[in-house]
Amino acid sequence: MALTSAEKIIDDKIHEQSLHIRFDKQLVEMAASHAAKLPHVEEDLDKLTNFKDAVRWELKESEFPADEIEAEVISQLSFYQEKKVKLEEVVSLIESEQEFRRDGKVTRTPTG
Repeated sequence: MALTSAEKIIDDKIHEQSLHIRFDKQLVEMAASHAAKLPHVEEDLDKLTNFKDAVRWELKESEFPADEIEAEVISQLSFYQEKKVKLEEVVSLIESEQEFRRDGKVTRTPTG
């Protein structure tokens, strides 16, 4: 069964993440692991988004250089935003790879 043009784009992303060479069991474990990280990342992101003053105070208390605190808050916010997007993307790609295999749209030779 051939992939549609939209599925080919997803398949290219699957290859970029090397998910096509993973065994089914590895994909299941990876999906669970990535999904389990999401709530923690979302908590950190929520804190940085809604409680910036608390983050600034924590940095100040940890003797972070005062003139670098604002840049650090922005850096952390950006980091957790990107991390959330990446985790969600990988989970989605794993689900797509599992679906492609289940539906017989691809035949893979996993190597681990």
